[in-house]
Amino acid sequence: MKANADYIAAHLAPHGWRYIVVDIQWSEPHPQTHGYRPHADLVMDEFGRLTPVPGRFPSAANGHGFRPLAVYIHQKGLRFGIHIMRGIPRRAVDANLPIEGSKYHTADIADKQSICPWNTDMYGVDTSRPGGQDYYDSIVRLYASWGVDFIKADDMFSYPTGDHNSEIAALHEAIVKIGRPIVLSLSPGTRDTSRAEFLSQHAQMWRISGDFWDRWVDLKNQFARFRMWNPHPEMPAKCDVTLESHAHADLGREGNPDRCTWPEEISQGAGRNKQLLGISDGSGLRAGRVLAECRGIEEVVDGRG
Repeated sequence: MKANADYIAAHLAPHGWRYIVVDIQWSEPHPQTHGYRPHADLVMDEFGRLTPVPGRFPSAANGHGFRPLAVYIHQKGLRFGIHIMRGIPRRAVDANLPIEGSKYHTADIADKQSICPWNTDMYGVDTSRPGGQDYYDSIVRLYASWGVDFIKADDMFSYPTGDHNSEIAALHEAIVKIGRPIVLSLSPGTRDTSRAEFLSQHAQMWRISGDFWDRWVDLKNQFARFRMWNPHPEMPAKCDVTLESHAHADLGREGNPDRCTWPEEISQGAGRNKQLLGISDGSGLRAGRVLAECRGIEEVVDGRG
């Protein structure tokens, strides 16, 4: 991650790239390259809050968490973020750990019927129960103490329909309480444009599709989705999601016309294209820049220009 920060600071920061986000499974000691290990062991504190694995993030040793890495990234003039999954770790619930700053315990708030269909790490949090908001408050306090500037919250939308509005609202409320400016980005994406007003009130960014891989077919499919969301002026993240596709759309890689670009090519192409990066919605909000899931530079976002 430090090498990524060095590269971004030297080559892409002058063009507006600002956020570096550690992607999923940073609390798992032995993550798979693709997919997720069922019921994986996760590193957490005594309150059931996930913490980075010291064997993968050496500066996190001795309870330091992501604070040293955030300091390093901040010293580069960049901002730091993390990926989280909706809910509370199942292992914390099984152990009925206490919730930090609360008289309640993890088993008091877990909704064992609310689970992610593609990852077995978490149970949902029933925020209507006493202690539900307390847990979200506790994790955001931890993230703020690390110096987190950006939270990518995953499993916040269910397919093909459904939502987790109560947990979106709880996470938003926790961020407001802490008083630290933290960008909240929601995944894995929703097509329900009727939720635009709610989402705009509780998050700064949200995806409008599932995973966007470096394939031209994924790029082309986005345009229909843009048309669905474009009539909603209350959507402050409109430009952020739109430019995700453009950030990938450089020359094909290794002669394969079906593939989009890798980070080093982006840095020479779309990542430095002043005309592209200068796109504005007319209100002074520049188009955001997103570079996601590309060989170690897990996500870089500039959502506010």
